[in-house]
Amino acid sequence: MAHQTETEPAASAEITSPAQRNSEASPAPAHEELSPPKNTGMKVLDRSLFTKIFKTLGVKVQPKCIGQFIKKADSDLFNQPRFRNVLEIPEDKPNKLILLKMGVAEDDLSSLTPVTQELISQFGLGFMKKELEMPYEYWSTDDVLKSILPEHLPPPSSFTAVGHIAHLNLRDEYLPYKKIIGEVILDKAPGIKTVVNKLEKIDTTFRNFQMEVLCGEPDFIATVKENDCRFQLDFSKVYWNSRLHTEHERIINLFNEGDVVCDVFAGVGPFALPAAKKGSQVYANDLNPASHQFLVQNLALNKINPPSGTPKVIAYNLDGRDFLRKAFNDLIDSQTKESTNNPIRLFDHVVMNLPATALEFLDGFRGIVANQVAQRIKKAPTVHVHCFSTCLEDPLLDVLQRASQALGREITVAGDEASLHLVRKVAPKKDMFCLSYKLALEDLITPKQNHPAKCSLEHGSDVSSPCKKAKLIQ
Repeated sequence: MAHQTETEPAASAEITSPAQRNSEASPAPAHEELSPPKNTGMKVLDRSLFTKIFKTLGVKVQPKCIGQFIKKADSDLFNQPRFRNVLEIPEDKPNKLILLKMGVAEDDLSSLTPVTQELISQFGLGFMKKELEMPYEYWSTDDVLKSILPEHLPPPSSFTAVGHIAHLNLRDEYLPYKKIIGEVILDKAPGIKTVVNKLEKIDTTFRNFQMEVLCGEPDFIATVKENDCRFQLDFSKVYWNSRLHTEHERIINLFNEGDVVCDVFAGVGPFALPAAKKGSQVYANDLNPASHQFLVQNLALNKINPPSGTPKVIAYNLDGRDFLRKAFNDLIDSQTKESTNNPIRLFDHVVMNLPATALEFLDGFRGIVANQVAQRIKKAPTVHVHCFSTCLEDPLLDVLQRASQALGREITVAGDEASLHLVRKVAPKKDMFCLSYKLALEDLITPKQNHPAKCSLEHGSDVSSPCKKAKLIQ
């Protein structure tokens, strides 16, 4: 969580010539670590207590010698982030000062390479002892938090940025320091105006969660950019995870121009809007009224739907199972009104991004197509259903078993072209996956059976390694 702002520390100097080096010169400390003063246990941020003064040595050279000196002596220079190692000398213009690494004394250059020592002998016009004052503004977020937190607590590794909002998910041991952590992030992270901490697990109904404002403005209306679209959302009422942008893009790249896509848990539109921009027609749904509201708002914001004619995205606000039935019927009805003989095209892709419970909704496909139109259907859709798994040894078998149970018949790698894509690691023993497979026409016209389906092992697999032949995409 480093803050990339260049701050030039204040400096004072004392000038001597090489001939004036004598025993009165005090050696610099040996390679002192550049870190702020320790403020362990601080709960109220006092920025003045992070100022630290470092001492080092510089070599005065003529401007024409700077390039050659820096190129050959780079390993011996004061090379620190956000700090220039060539400084002006106001009282001795136009000469410049090149700062040497810490721990070098003017009466002992033995820690420098022979090449650097020769450069000093050849080009050096004198030494300057420098005192570098590095204030709070110089230090990165990690520097400051390491200074504050007990040694057994490393700084929180990251936060998720949603527009101007920094979203933290702090473990219990960090909670005594939550306010000061929030204040440091607000200071250091560019563009952040609000810092929040997640209080509870995601609500599986509307996919939102309780949060508290640690620092900054209580403003949850954020604007984010992803896949050439702008999304506005109320982070306190809808679900958005910026860490899923790669998965959003991966799924969108599976769509072709002219495809018809069914997005069952659309949220504010991270799949639907880019897909429509790509030339797909999308039926998009979310049960959360706030998500539906911002989905419609984002369609207008990005000028997705034309002023007249068939919209590129049709938005629904229904339960997932109700939406599947409604969307399939709407799509079929739009093709049967004028003709009773032409082939019927179903969705090319169905996206089900609700990893906590989406597998349970697979039963919603059963029996949603009437028998009288089934013979006119060209092909059934490909389903992309997101899920979690804690079965890290055989995740494909685990997911296939649960998917088969919900659908009411066995889903196989060979028969259904099933594959499992690892989306991201959620916790040490919990991963997020996306199962993709081809729906069978029979799934759509046959009601679900009451008895549970079982996922058997592929022929040739052994019990100790049931997913040996499974296709697991990393």
